[in-house]
Amino acid sequence: MDDQLPKSKLNVITIVVDGVRFDRAKLFPNFKALFNKGTLFSNMITYAPYTIASLYSIFTGTYGSHNGVDNYYGSKKYKQNEFKTIAQYLKEANFFTFGDLLNDVVAPRGGFNKIIIQGQDYDCPQEHCKMLDEANKIGPDENFFLFLHYSPVHHHLVDNVIKKYTDFDKEYFENRSKNLENYDGYIQETDDYLGELFEKIEKLGLRDNSLIVLLADHGSSVGEKIGERMYGSFCYD
Repeated sequence: MDDQLPKSKLNVITIVVDGVRFDRAKLFPNFKALFNKGTLFSNMITYAPYTIASLYSIFTGTYGSHNGVDNYYGSKKYKQNEFKTIAQYLKEANFFTFGDLLNDVVAPRGGFNKIIIQGQDYDCPQEHCKMLDEANKIGPDENFFLFLHYSPVHHHLVDNVIKKYTDFDKEYFENRSKNLENYDGYIQETDDYLGELFEKIEKLGLRDNSLIVLLADHGSSVGEKIGERMYGSFCYD
C-alpha cells in the first residue's frame, strides 16, 4: 500500500479564470460542483480591477503600493529585487514550476522553470491538459507548481466590448440583459473547460496529492455603470 500514499508535499495547481464573476459562475454546474467539494471563499475582493496589478499582487502576496505595480502599466516598476513570488518560493523548495500567461507583462516570470506565453490562437483547454501531462512526468522526488491562465473570457470581452463600444455608448449601456446573456455564454465555455480539466486531473491521479486553487483575477462589468464597459475604471464592487 505504500506506493499508493501521497507524496510528502502536495503539488500546487493554480487555475486563474480571467474576468469571471462569482455571481455568474455559481450558476453553472462544474463551478457549483467545485464550490461544493472544496473550501469556498465567496467574498474575495481583488486588489485591482485589471489583470496586471491583480496578478502581481497575487504572486507576491503584497499590495501594488509595496511591490511597485499599482497601475495598468506598472509591471515596468515591479521591485523584483525586493519581493519574491510564490513560484520562486516553491522552486527553492524543489518544486518544478511551470505555467502559461496571457502575455509578457501580465505577471512576474521569476521562479518559473518553464513559462509559456500564449499566442493569438492559443487553445487553453487543449494546452492546459498537455501541461498537466508534462508536469505529471517529473521525477518521483519532485513536486510541481502549475499555473494555468484561462484567458478566453478576457479575449471575448476585448473583442466584443472594448473594441466595439465607447465608454458612453448607449447601444451597450442600454442593453444590459443582452450583455449579460453574452457574458454568461463566455462563462459557459469556462465551465466546460473546467469539466474537461478536472476530468484530466482525475485521470492522471492528481486530485489526491495536489492542492488545487481556482480563482479569478478580477470581475467584469456588463454595463451596470455608465462609463465602465468592462473593467478598470472606477473599482466598483
